[in-house]
Amino acid sequence: MIAWLLAPLILLAAPFDRDLYPHWIDADGDCMNSRHEVLERDSLTPVVRDSRGCQVREGLWLGPYSGEVYTAAAELDVDHVIPLAWAHAHGADAWEAETRRRFANDPRNLLAAGARWNRQKGAKGPADWRPPASWAWCAYASRFEALARTYGLELPEADQVAITLMRETCQ
Repeated sequence: MIAWLLAPLILLAAPFDRDLYPHWIDADGDCMNSRHEVLERDSLTPVVRDSRGCQVREGLWLGPYSGEVYTAAAELDVDHVIPLAWAHAHGADAWEAETRRRFANDPRNLLAAGARWNRQKGAKGPADWRPPASWAWCAYASRFEALARTYGLELPEADQVAITLMRETCQ
C-alpha cells in the first residue's frame, strides 16, 4: 500500500540545481567564457578588455528589455532568455548533461541585459514576466518561443497565451 502511495512522487522532476547546467564556459578555448563573448557580441562599439584580454570591461550596450544605455560591463548580467530553472521545470530535467551544458551557453539564449531587469525576471516565463518596454515584447516572445521549440521544452497554455499577446506587437 505505501509503495502505491509513493509511486507518483517518483515521477516528479528532480529539484532544480544550477550546477546541472554548467554555464560561462570557454567552449572555444580563447580565454573568454560565454558571458564575456556575449558582452562583446552585444556591444554596439568595440569593447575594452582586461589586461589579459579575457574579460570585457567596457563597451556600449542598449538594454534589450528596457532601452537603457550601459557602458560598464559590471552593470550588466548575461540573461538566459529562457531561465535555467524554468527550462528545468518544463522538460530540461530529463536532458543529458551535454544538452544542459549546450543550452546554458547557447548564444541564442543569452543577452547582455541590465542586471536590474534580469534579476526582476528571475526564473519566470512569459506568463509571469515581460520586458518593461512594450517595444521589446515581440523580440522577447519570439525568441523565447523559438528556443522552447528548438529544445523541445513544454510551453504551458498560460505562457503560450502571453507569447501570443506579446507577439501582437510585432510589425
